[in-house]
Amino acid sequence: MLIGDSGFDMEAAINAGARSIAYANEPGKDVTLAQAGADAVTDSMRKLVEAVAAVV
Repeated sequence: MLIGDSGFDMEAAINAGARSIAYANEPGKDVTLAQAGADAVTDSMRKLVEAVAAVV
């Protein structure tokens, strides 16, 4: 599993065959990260923990 906040991070996860969770730390970044192939996208650290639990 890779947790990241950029399209490059999502690309790295895809290339490695890993699941990914994107942290959208800026407004509108959620769309960009989803389009980059993130398995899950969140904008809060609390939800990030929940997303990790959901995909592990």
